[in-house]
Amino acid sequence: MAFLSVIVPVYNVKDYLTRCIDSLVCDCSSEDCEVIVVDDGSTDGSGELANHLADKYDIVSVLHKPNGGLSDARNFGVAQASGEYVFYIDSDDYIEKDGLKTLIQVARQDNSDVVIGNFYYQYSDHADLFDEDAPKHQIVKGGEESLSMLIEGKHYQNFAWGKLLRRELAQKYLFPKGRLFEDTYWFHLILDSANQVSVVSTPVVRYEQREGSISFSYKLKSLDILDGYAARLKFFCEKYPSLVDKQKVLMAENCISHAWMMIRYLGEDDKKKGEEKLKSVINDYGLADCPLLEKSKRRKLKMILSNMTLFKISESIEKLMQRFL
Repeated sequence: MAFLSVIVPVYNVKDYLTRCIDSLVCDCSSEDCEVIVVDDGSTDGSGELANHLADKYDIVSVLHKPNGGLSDARNFGVAQASGEYVFYIDSDDYIEKDGLKTLIQVARQDNSDVVIGNFYYQYSDHADLFDEDAPKHQIVKGGEESLSMLIEGKHYQNFAWGKLLRRELAQKYLFPKGRLFEDTYWFHLILDSANQVSVVSTPVVRYEQREGSISFSYKLKSLDILDGYAARLKFFCEKYPSLVDKQKVLMAENCISHAWMMIRYLGEDDKKKGEEKLKSVINDYGLADCPLLEKSKRRKLKMILSNMTLFKISESIEKLMQRFL
């Protein structure tokens, strides 16, 4: 049995796949790893390229399936995993040298159910480190402590990739099919079941910021993230009531952010649907009444509920002032 199973979902990323697999093999060559590439019905030759890479590297294998989306591809791959740990990476991203190797060393040392690394937002002309103040090596308890840190989002976020997960947890908690931001429905369940979580400052993944990727373009379906956060809120209401208000603040901030994004990027029909969605979330979960919410953000929520035109004017003025101050 391998120590680590790496799951790489692939759909029409021929231009990026070799870089991703080469980076994995480079970091895993001295470790006990298997790399499982899941071709999710690619039509650009990615599947054939994956076969070529599997012929080139002994640790790489390829599974081919009809297109079912990112969640379905990950679920399909993890079902075949045999490693003690599972690591997800998207096929247009790649591993920072020695990053994955560091996570493996920490997993062996700490025996944590989850091991999380830092990462770079990789742009065409530069890269930004996600957490410049990351603790070099921190161990936190699974459950409430790790979940509170997830809400804060300073040292780690929902992303499925960039984390070592105990295989039993990865196979127990699968991704919802047909959703964007599928990891918002998922990672709190992993942390709830984890014995402990290790967090390190070492950058592990280069997260490619490219046009055409699922996460890059804004669309009405981007509001799926609010459904994921609502599922997390309901979970907290039942099991971690002390985290409910912190989660509501996060949801409120997301509603404000999405309201502005809708104004900028959606057509009129989708904008109306989006407004109704935001109003429903704000009202159904009492976000404007959250005692932890700042007054300025509470006013913004009330503008979204009553007058989106006023919200647009207010936000435009605020962003203009920030630009020149």
